[in-house]
Amino acid sequence: MIPAGLLDTNVELFAVGDRLMSTYNGVVIPFAQLPTSILQKFLNEMNRNPEAVDCLKKMGYTSEVKMLERFCWCRFGAFDATPDMVSKDAEFANEYWDCGCRNSCPFEFRLCDRVKCGDKYLTKKEIMLVKRIATGIPDKQICYEANITYLTVTTHKKNIYKKLDVHSQAEITAFAYKNNLIS
Repeated sequence: MIPAGLLDTNVELFAVGDRLMSTYNGVVIPFAQLPTSILQKFLNEMNRNPEAVDCLKKMGYTSEVKMLERFCWCRFGAFDATPDMVSKDAEFANEYWDCGCRNSCPFEFRLCDRVKCGDKYLTKKEIMLVKRIATGIPDKQICYEANITYLTVTTHKKNIYKKLDVHSQAEITAFAYKNNLIS
């Protein structure tokens, strides 16, 4: 599969070390070197998310440019097969990715995006369970690793199946791969 932006004008962002890079119009370039019109679309997306903007301010960001880069890092940093922005429609595909700060960032699930399922979101605990379910870990081992009871695991699984509208572990695994929960 050819990544977005290499043969089209869609945009794929990805983190490399401490740099945010992009593929766009056949080239790989630093995020900040995207055309102004594309950066403006990302800025508009950021400003449509006041909770994220508030988090950025609480993190100490004052420059709009730095806020935008961090917003995009947190929302779109994984290199995957889905364009982060379809340029002609300015449609965005936020993604869950392991930025290296998972479980330690005070702004987790406020600045970064949660995994959206229709009009519902998976909780942090549900994401952890989806990862384990998708890799085939038995429920009893999930109980041990997550330090929760078997009843809690089964309750979470029922909620996950309902939110995702799935009926099998294979469907959960497909969802997990599509949303960068496992690789």
